[in-house]
Formats: sequence, structure tokens, C-alpha cells
Amino acid sequence: MNQHPDWILYERYIDEGLTGTSVHKRPNFLRMIRDAEAGKFDLIITREVSRFARNTVDTLQETRKLKKCGVEVYFTEDNIWTFKDDDGELKLTLMATLAQNESKKLSQRIKAGQTITFQNGVFYGTGNILGYDRVGDTYVINEEQAETVRLIYNMYLDGLGERKIMHELIRLQRKD
Repeated sequence: MNQHPDWILYERYIDEGLTGTSVHKRPNFLRMIRDAEAGKFDLIITREVSRFARNTVDTLQETRKLKKCGVEVYFTEDNIWTFKDDDGELKLTLMATLAQNESKKLSQRIKAGQTITFQNGVFYGTGNILGYDRVGDTYVINEEQAETVRLIYNMYLDGLGERKIMHELIRLQRKD
């Protein structure tokens, strides 16, 4: 912003801790697109293509949609301007493909690591598992929580989806 004193920051749209592999799972990204379509700003600045989206199709669809409503995207690290560069879409396609492949490789490495730790009898993450209490190196059933787990499974088997199960647990005040 110091290099461009005439630019005015409208808002920061950050989806922390959410996967970038699909824009549909990123509420702030979707809000940014809606604000762009509503004409609230004319430029989006993002560090690199992989921060915008890690899916080639999403990257191209969203930048084309933004272009139609007069909003340019500038990828600072990749030095891509969606309006100014004649070969911007080609560069964008290449960088988005690389980002998508890197995301896929990272996911595969994480899953492989989790599989190995499970095979070695080590729990991934904090080891806090709903329905169990950790006692030393082992787990014992926590009956109160286990009742909630059985309830979740039964609702799922009855055809309820994730949201309906969540709302029912809230209604029943089942926090654990």
C-alpha cells in the first residue's frame, strides 16, 4: 500500500484454516466474489495463485467472472495481472495447475503419515476422541460421550445428513 498511496483498502477476505481446494468451502472467498460483483472494489490483490485457489478450474472460472464485472486480480509473487498481461491467463493456468498438484501431493503425504502413525498405534492429533477418555497410553470408554457417539451413528443410519445431525445435537444440548 505504501507503493500505491492512491489505492484504498476495502477489506481483507481471509479464510484461515480452510482448504483452498474448493472455493465453495471458503465463505470469505465467496463473500469477496459477491462484493466484487456488487461493485464494491475494482482490484483484488493476493500474494500468489495458490492463495487465491488451489483448483485450476476454480481459479480460471473465478478470475473470468471477476473480469466480466470489471475486477482485476493481481498476484504479487507470481507477477500476474489479469487485465494487463496479454499472456495472463496462460500464466495463471500454469501457476494454478502447479498449485493444484502441490496441494494434492501435500494431501497425499499427510494421509500417508497418518496411516503410518495409525499402523504404529499412535493417534493423530491430540488423541482426544469423543466417546473415550485417555488414561496413560490407553483409552477407556466414557459412557456419557459414547451415548452421543451412538446417537450420531443412529441418526446417520436413519438418513440424516451432517447439518441435521448437528442441529439435532444442539437441540438436545449434547455437547459431548
